Amino acid sequence: LFGDDAFNTLTVGSDFTIDQGCIFNDNAFNQVTVGNNLTIAQGCTFGNSAFTNCTVTEGNFTVLKEALFGDDAFNTLTVGSDFTIGQKCSFNDGAFTDCTVGLDFTIGNEASFWNDAFNTLTVGRDFTIAQGCTFNDGAFTECAVGLDFTIGNEASFGDDAFSGCVVEGAATLGHDVSFNDRAFCGSSIWENLVLSESVSFGNDAFANCSSLKKIEVSGFTNFTFGDGAFSGCTGLTSVEINSDTRSVGEVRAIEFICYVSFGDDAFSGCTELRTVRIDHTVTFGDNAFNGCTSLTDLDISDVAVFGVGAFRGCTGLTAIEINNGFILGDDCFCECTSLTGIDILDGVGLIKNGAFSGCTSLTSVNVAGSVTSIGDNAFFGCTALKNLIFNGAPPEFGENSYPTPITFHVPADKGWEEWEVPEGVTLEIISNYTPVTSFEYSIEDGEVTITKFIGAE
Repeated sequence: LFGDDAFNTLTVGSDFTIDQGCIFNDNAFNQVTVGNNLTIAQGCTFGNSAFTNCTVTEGNFTVLKEALFGDDAFNTLTVGSDFTIGQKCSFNDGAFTDCTVGLDFTIGNEASFWNDAFNTLTVGRDFTIAQGCTFNDGAFTECAVGLDFTIGNEASFGDDAFSGCVVEGAATLGHDVSFNDRAFCGSSIWENLVLSESVSFGNDAFANCSSLKKIEVSGFTNFTFGDGAFSGCTGLTSVEINSDTRSVGEVRAIEFICYVSFGDDAFSGCTELRTVRIDHTVTFGDNAFNGCTSLTDLDISDVAVFGVGAFRGCTGLTAIEINNGFILGDDCFCECTSLTGIDILDGVGLIKNGAFSGCTSLTSVNVAGSVTSIGDNAFFGCTALKNLIFNGAPPEFGENSYPTPITFHVPADKGWEEWEVPEGVTLEIISNYTPVTSFEYSIEDGEVTITKFIGAE
C-alpha cells in the first residue's frame, strides 16, 4: 500500500515491474523514466494522475488484467515500443491524454473508460480494441494512428468518439458495435470503411468526413444510422453493402443489398455521389440525398422507403424509373431541374404532394395504371411538362397537381370518356391500347410531340 506521490521522478535503467494487488494513492509514478519494459501485474489499483509525464524509452509498457485507475491516468505518457492494456481494466476520466506509443497499442477485452479517454493519442503503428470494451463520451478525439485500426465485437462508445481522428492504414469495426452521436465526425480515418453485422450509429456519425470514399458492409443483420449519417462527405464515391453478393462497377456509387436504416439527411450534400443502387429493404428519413448534385444514376429494384425531400435538388438526375419498391414522402424529387423523363411503373399507387415540383426540364411522364392519386402540387412549376401518359383509370388529382396547358394521353374503356376534362387539359384517347412501357418524342421550337408509344411485350 502506498500513499500519495509514490515513486515520483524515479529513473530505472532496465525493467520495472509492479506485482499484483498493489494499491497506490494519487499522483503515483509521475515523471518516471524506464529504460526498457514497464509491467503492472494483475489487480493493481491507482488513484488520480498515475504515471503522468512518464517515459518508457525502449521497451514495452504492459498493464495486466483487472487494474483500476482514477482520473487522468497516463497523461503525456511516452512509450517507445508497444503498449498493452489487459482485460477488464478500468479507467476514470481523462486517461491517456496527449500520449505517444511508438509501435502497437492494444486494449484487452471488456476494458472500461470514462469520459475523454485517449484524447490526442498518437500511435506509431497498429491500434487494436478487443471485444466488449466500453467508452464514455469524448474517447479518442483528435487521435492519430500510423497503420491499422481495429475495434472488436460488442464495443460501445459515447458521444464524439474518434471525432477528428486520422488513421493512415485500414480501419475495421467488428459486429454489435454501437456508437452515440458524432462518432467519426470530421475524421480522416477511412478511405475504405469496412463494417460487419449489427452496427449502430447515432446522429452525424460520419458527417464531414471528406476523406471517406468507399463504404463496404457485409454479413450484417441490423445496420442503423441516426440523422446526418454521411452528410457533407464531399469525397464519398462508393457505398457497397453485402459485397459477397455483388460489387459496384462504377467509381462513384452506392449499393444496398440488405436491410439498412438511416435517419434524416443521410447523404445530404454528398456532392460527388453519382450512382445509387438499392436492391433490398432500406429506409431513409427526410432529405436523404438532398443536394447530391452529381447523382445521375438511380436504380431501385426492391423496397426503399424515403421521407420528405429525398432527392431534393439532385440537379444531375435526367431520367428515373419508379417501381413499386419506391415508397416516397412529399417533395421527393422537387427541384431536380435536369430531370426530363419519368417512368412510374405498375404497383405504384400514389404520387405524393410536391413530388416533382420545380422540375423545370421535365417534358413527359408515364404513369402506371396502378396510380390512384396524384397529390397537391405534384408537378407544380414543371414549366416544360406538356404530356402526361396514363395507363389506367382516372386518378384522383390534388390541387395544382399538374401545369396547364397539358395533354393527357389515356387508354380507351378505362373511364376517361366520362371524366370531366378541366380547363387547360387536352384529352387524347388511345385506341387499341396496350400498356405503355416507354415512348419516343421530338422537340421542335420548344414544343414536345410524342411520336411513338411502346407497349409491353
